[in-house]
Amino acid sequence: MVHVGFTAHMLRRLRDHPVLLPSNLTGLPEDRILGGANAVTAELLEECLQRLRCWVVVVLDGLRAEMPSWELVQSFTVFDLGSGNLKQAPRPDSAVTTRKLARLAAFAKVSPGALSKEYGQLLPRAWCCHQENQRESNVNAWRHAHAHHCKRFGRDSLQALRTVLCRYVAFHGMTTQTQESAFSTQQRLLTAQRNHCTAAAELDELKIALAFRSRIACPSQPPRKCTA
Repeated sequence: MVHVGFTAHMLRRLRDHPVLLPSNLTGLPEDRILGGANAVTAELLEECLQRLRCWVVVVLDGLRAEMPSWELVQSFTVFDLGSGNLKQAPRPDSAVTTRKLARLAAFAKVSPGALSKEYGQLLPRAWCCHQENQRESNVNAWRHAHAHHCKRFGRDSLQALRTVLCRYVAFHGMTTQTQESAFSTQQRLLTAQRNHCTAAAELDELKIALAFRSRIACPSQPPRKCTA
């Protein structure tokens, strides 16, 4: 086995050039030596590697839970109906679309063949809905096309596509621009002065809000004094 990388270099460095750690620097009762010819045993190396393996598992599980794969998010572009400049609906049988639909089918646990067939059936109707109203979003266009198709053929005719469309609606709008817009809105509404408001000022605001709500709820009653 060939050991390369920064860790292997540091292990060789400590093996060939031990480091003396005086007690007056470490605060330990005696001097210590870091490294040496037999300092890194097989048991110690295995324990360190096991800690790294556990950390990798934790990181991967966190990424799967908090940030879906980039390829999966990009696969939802099969539901993008364009900006209105297209003269005809996108081809549902292209190689790129087929790969994206297969990835979405595996994610939603549906049949790839059924998903591809139902997608090809509904795509022209969704594209026409989007062309008729350029201000309509992709989500609304697919929703209207789905409702029209189910009205004619029943809800059981689009089971695979309906499952994937539900995932698409959930992921729709999950972009960096949306997150930055939400953050800027929060910064505008919750300013730094408001975040650092004193307890007395927060109490005054609460009294004003309660007094206002009581007047709205019971306009005929005289205002009551708020006590705290």
